[in-house]
Amino acid sequence: MKKNMLLIVFLLICFCNAFCIQLGVYVSNQYLNYSNMGMRTAKIEEIMANSLASNFLRTGDLIVSVIYSPMSHINIVDEPNQDTKRKVDRSVYFNREYLGISDVIFKINNFGTVDMNSLGESLRPILDGEMFSVLIYRDGRFVEYTVRYEYH
Repeated sequence: MKKNMLLIVFLLICFCNAFCIQLGVYVSNQYLNYSNMGMRTAKIEEIMANSLASNFLRTGDLIVSVIYSPMSHINIVDEPNQDTKRKVDRSVYFNREYLGISDVIFKINNFGTVDMNSLGESLRPILDGEMFSVLIYRDGRFVEYTVRYEYH
């Protein structure tokens, strides 16, 4: 009975993770001090080749927040339009925007910050074809990438 229950739980976890967005990055915890504010972040240590993250993230970037809600494309996130990378089996649409500190504070207050433990949890509800944003800190500036990933 216990073996069957463990098998069912394992299959359920695999099934749920099969349909969520995966960036394809290895991260570590990094604390960011910026303008008298401290925040936890996930530092990108390595990016897997041909992964979703390889289209717009760089090694050394600090992921500050993942911005997603089922209605986010209506009033929080702009429709991606700047860059498109198409491959045989998938399309990645993304838009880059540099943010000022007031916009960063607003987004952190509404969506929180992430670290290496919470990054996966933040990405889990995002399904193929849905839009989400990743707020990163790169080269002394905050950058928000709005992304839509479609797997064909």
